[in-house]
Amino acid sequence: MDYIKSNIKIINVLSLDHDFGDIPVTGETIVKFLIQNKLYPSTILIHSLNIIGRLNMYNLLKVANCTSDVFVINYCKSMKSGKIITI
Repeated sequence: MDYIKSNIKIINVLSLDHDFGDIPVTGETIVKFLIQNKLYPSTILIHSLNIIGRLNMYNLLKVANCTSDVFVINYCKSMKSGKIITI
């Protein structure tokens, strides 16, 4: 979080997944930090297979009137190949 706070002016795109594995911080934690500190990069890209987490991050930014361009990448899984593809 300190890195984001110190470098927000040079961060053009912040790409957020919701689940980072075994650490307690999530993309939602970062979004709440951004909102509390009114730190908005030019663009926020939300990408996560966690549908609820993805929607929560987007909705938090929307309600906070975030000034970033926010893009959400939705995923689907190919029934034929089993590969996850972005839309």
